[in-house]
Amino acid sequence: EREYDENSPMHLKQEILCVWQKIKTGKAPDVETKKKFVELYNKIYKTNYKTNTNCASCLNQMYNAMKTLYDKYYGE
Repeated sequence: EREYDENSPMHLKQEILCVWQKIKTGKAPDVETKKKFVELYNKIYKTNYKTNTNCASCLNQMYNAMKTLYDKYYGE
């Protein structure tokens, strides 16, 4: 269940924007971006995925959730 809503701090929305710009193709350009992506997902959804995960279905779930948030707040 999501912990993120309209009252979330603006800096989280900015983090979503920054990370999304780098992962919107579905692939992180480098290890550091992937790490930030997973950390942000864990922070928003209160999960505990390892930042070095290579689980395709886990990463896909995180990507889709982040896309949903990006679309909600930045409408693309």
